[in-house]
Amino acid sequence: MVGNSSSSGLVESLIAAGTGIDFASNRHYILIAAATAAAVLLVSLASPRVDGQEPPLVKPVVPFVGHIIGLLRKQSEYHVILQ
Repeated sequence: MVGNSSSSGLVESLIAAGTGIDFASNRHYILIAAATAAAVLLVSLASPRVDGQEPPLVKPVVPFVGHIIGLLRKQSEYHVILQ
């Protein structure tokens, strides 16, 4: 009896032969796409919800560390810039 790993490798090679797709190289693209989707989901969940009657948020150019960079570069003037 053939093991499951051998049969899945055989299926992948048959599909790749018919379509010209190399599954080994596509795993990197799938991993990158999954990491990007997870990052977008994390940013959307971490963003605060703003009511329509509240003032708009001041979002930094670089997420998570943008305000720190602004404080380091502009120092005490940064708070005036945000107003």
